[in-house]
Amino acid sequence: MQSDQSTVGSRIHEALRDAGFPTLSSFARALDIEVSQLWKYVNDKRVPGPQRLSRIADLTGRSMYWLTTGRHPSPPLDDAVPPDEPDEGAPGEVGAAPRAGA
Repeated sequence: MQSDQSTVGSRIHEALRDAGFPTLSSFARALDIEVSQLWKYVNDKRVPGPQRLSRIADLTGRSMYWLTTGRHPSPPLDDAVPPDEPDEGAPGEVGAAPRAGA
């Protein structure tokens, strides 16, 4: 489902629909909150706190980062692919072993 993802509320609404919750009422029951409270979230009258946002993320399969920013996080630097290292024995490359007699 594509929609306006410019607000936290619109992203919560999109996430709950995409997760298969047909109504605000069904999602509110899963969150164990009143429908009126969820209505305030999806209509940007209130922003859920970190614990509630974490529960929304768990129930919808979306990240808290996406719910709050609308962007997908970049992979951590640890997951970045390092550049290829030159072969140790290739002549003329930095780090190459010196040739015999050179």
